[in-house]
Amino acid sequence: MIKIRPFRPADESQLADLYEATVRRWAPDLYTPEQVEAWAMVARDTDRFHSMLTTGRTFVAVDASNQPVGFSGVKDSGRIASLYVAADATRNGIGTALLSHVVDYASKMRFTPLWSEASFLSRPLFERNGFTVTQAEHIMIDGIEFKRWIVCKHLDVTN
Repeated sequence: MIKIRPFRPADESQLADLYEATVRRWAPDLYTPEQVEAWAMVARDTDRFHSMLTTGRTFVAVDASNQPVGFSGVKDSGRIASLYVAADATRNGIGTALLSHVVDYASKMRFTPLWSEASFLSRPLFERNGFTVTQAEHIMIDGIEFKRWIVCKHLDVTN
């Protein structure tokens, strides 16, 4: 059984390890070795990673033994800044549960539209959950070019 709870500062090193391991496990199927390395090393840039977790609201999925198996964060702008599932726990509904939790939170906070920058890995998950691609973009991470997509979902915040 997966439980989703708010991020705690004590989670940070475990989430950095989870992030790096997930990128190293799944990205090689879709990215070059240089892209994988640049992306994975974001977790080792402690200031950048800390900011990703603490700017806005981050939620952590934990398993029955209270170990993190995923995380997702949303900023006050409505931008989903992160959505990662442990490399050995993917395709078990954790990403969907985290995304649903973030959508519910964003709806309560009246963030609309809700949007993110989706990778080749996360784009299908976002689309299965009602997000639409609005544009493609190319960015640089530590001098390495990446293609990603802006995905968006308009929330009903009338209640």
